[in-house]
Amino acid sequence: MRLGYWRRIQVARRDRAFYKVAALRRMQVIVGEDVEGTKSWMWNTRSLMWKRSLGREWDEPWLCCFISKEDWKKRVYTEVDECYDGRRMVELAGMKSVRRYVRVKNWQRMIVERAAYVGEVGKLGALVCESYLDDMNEREATKLKLQCRAGCLPVMPRIMREVSMPAHWGVCLMCESGNIETVDHIIMECDAYTRDRERLLSKVAVACSVANVDCHFQDLAREEQLEIILGRCIGSNVAEENVDHAFKRFMKRAWRLRKRVTKELEKVIKVDNGRKSLCLACE
Repeated sequence: MRLGYWRRIQVARRDRAFYKVAALRRMQVIVGEDVEGTKSWMWNTRSLMWKRSLGREWDEPWLCCFISKEDWKKRVYTEVDECYDGRRMVELAGMKSVRRYVRVKNWQRMIVERAAYVGEVGKLGALVCESYLDDMNEREATKLKLQCRAGCLPVMPRIMREVSMPAHWGVCLMCESGNIETVDHIIMECDAYTRDRERLLSKVAVACSVANVDCHFQDLAREEQLEIILGRCIGSNVAEENVDHAFKRFMKRAWRLRKRVTKELEKVIKVDNGRKSLCLACE
């Protein structure tokens, strides 16, 4: 909003009060009469414009008069988006739990063919709500899918950490493999969900064949398969919707089978939290 207002100042009539005040304040900044480090609007605007690659328009503000309102708006949005997209990349790079999410989500600017609404066209993927989140018919399954993508599904190792127990104790209670219960284990390994998994993988394979993925789904590495199952773009909106529907159906059924285990775990956590509260009260 500040950068957008900068052009409005420059194209205003020279006899307007706000233009005269802005011109005076800008000159004070240039000659050093205005104290740097204060909450001055003009100092902050100068700093912001240089950071957003608009320094020339600060030095030569009349250049804004030769730029249309729409072109200036597009330029400002582009500079701001790229800045925050860069920050997002740096921040997420240091977060181990969301590495898969970073690879799965589409971060590129939306094109017409992929946009659900006209207003999404041209926006960065980080600013667009993914279509699977708009599924009003499968709210619980949507939540489970989001948790799988973000690495925060309440699987056993996560539960163990909550009750202050070693994470490696978090073995799957739904099968006899003795493996740690992870998102990967639930989707690709656990014997308790074999029948539903076969249905899921079959439907995903068909969707990939329709979308003309570079190679057959069955030939892909397991991590690539998981990324596609969790919503990575495969070049066809229809195929991706089919994958989304199949995965949500799988997770809903799998979590329903796990319901008994989930309830027992909730009791354990509730008791553990109660003990902690009692200890704090005693102290």
